[in-house]
Amino acid sequence: MKEIADYQNPIVVDKVEQIIDGKNSTKDKLEAIFNYVRDDIKFGFLKKIDDYRASEIIQIGVGQCNNKSGLFLAMCKAAGIEAQIHFSSIVKKIQRGLFTGFIYKLMPEKISHSWI
Repeated sequence: MKEIADYQNPIVVDKVEQIIDGKNSTKDKLEAIFNYVRDDIKFGFLKKIDDYRASEIIQIGVGQCNNKSGLFLAMCKAAGIEAQIHFSSIVKKIQRGLFTGFIYKLMPEKISHSWI
C-alpha cells in the first residue's frame, strides 16, 4: 500500500512553499493550505478512487474527500503543522443527488469518508 500523504515528495514540498510564502503564523499557513485544497483541487472521483498519493492529486488537480484529506495532511506535515486524518463510514443516502440512477443503486450502503 502506498503512502497517501507523501509530504517529503518534492512536488508537495514545492507547492507548500509556494502556497505559504510570506505567511508567518501557523493560522495563516493553515488557511492558505485549506484554501488551496478547497479551491484549486476540484471535487471529482478518479478511476482508482482512493489509491493516489498527495503528489499525484496536486498534478491531477481533482479529488474527492479522501484524496483531498490525504493532500491536506501531506501539505500540513510539509509545512511543519501537526495534523491527523480521520476516517468514518457514512450512509450512501448522504450522496443522493450527487449520484443517480443505476450508479447510486450499485453503491454500497456505507461509504468511506475522511477529514483532517
